[in-house]
Amino acid sequence: MTSDIISGTFTTTLIFQYLLGLTMLKTTLLSAIFILSGCTASDWISAAGGIMQAKDDHNRSTMDSRIKAANKAAGY
Repeated sequence: MTSDIISGTFTTTLIFQYLLGLTMLKTTLLSAIFILSGCTASDWISAAGGIMQAKDDHNRSTMDSRIKAANKAAGY
């Protein structure tokens, strides 16, 4: 069981290193976080999607308020 986890961690580390161009230390830490968190891949994807959606909503809200302020200043 432990050897399977270590083997999976090493494989995951190599994949992250190749795909993301990360250093070995960074990919090892990233893999350890994934494994130790107990979250599944779909949990991580869902969380990342929620974060991106919140960022998009914030950017849209900020842009709308700036446009409204500019229109108000221009007399529209």
